[in-house]
Amino acid sequence: MAARVELLTVGDELLRGDTANGNATWLGWRLTEAGAEVTRSTVVPDDLDVIAGALGEALRRADAVIMTGGLGPTSDDMTREALARAAGVTLHRDPEVERRLRERAAERHVPLRPDALRMA
Repeated sequence: MAARVELLTVGDELLRGDTANGNATWLGWRLTEAGAEVTRSTVVPDDLDVIAGALGEALRRADAVIMTGGLGPTSDDMTREALARAAGVTLHRDPEVERRLRERAAERHVPLRPDALRMA
């Protein structure tokens, strides 16, 4: 029996039509090609409660959930917080990832934006 997979894509720009949801198209095609059954593809706004709720619902229905979008270093991104909420865990900064981000910025001779540290 094929694994039931749901796709959850985050981004106001997708809902407004500013950006096409190419990730969902590509993932749906590749997952189907690999033998998975893609049962649903959902797009949600950059909203903590909506993302956490949609993720919780998808996890109850599917064997696996693949999320795309919303993981950039921007201050308005709520995906990390929503994932933590849905998993019942707290977020913490990984010192090794922070070190690597600082190194990359230094190598490129660019300042490390404070928002970029959200990726750590």
